[in-house]
Amino acid sequence: MLLKKTGDDTKRVGKMTGFPVATIDVSTSAQLTAALSVAKGGDMIRLASGNYGDVSISGKVFASDVTITSKDPAHAATFNTLTVKGSSNIDFVGVDVEFKPTMATVSFSSAVMIDGSKGIEFTGGTV
Repeated sequence: MLLKKTGDDTKRVGKMTGFPVATIDVSTSAQLTAALSVAKGGDMIRLASGNYGDVSISGKVFASDVTITSKDPAHAATFNTLTVKGSSNIDFVGVDVEFKPTMATVSFSSAVMIDGSKGIEFTGGTV
């Protein structure tokens, strides 16, 4: 996982500037989980192309938007399923969800489930 700070923590600015406070590059689902645990409002998590499997985000409450985006828009990162529970202010940009049933998800009725969450947005990806 690569963390690039755009400024020191004492001068954190929000997404309204058009620039993320920190950019975190990840290439595995484990790194995505780790990135979400350290992310703060205004940060951007960039996913390398590839399949991240069944992604579950729970209890991630951010004061302002955290953006999860594909690092390369021409080769979008893909989730088999996406579950977001009890979380807020997460934007998914250019990320695809391609439902591929596994033993753990074969009974799912949808590829994306949002439960008890607010401020969850999707832009530019496909489901």
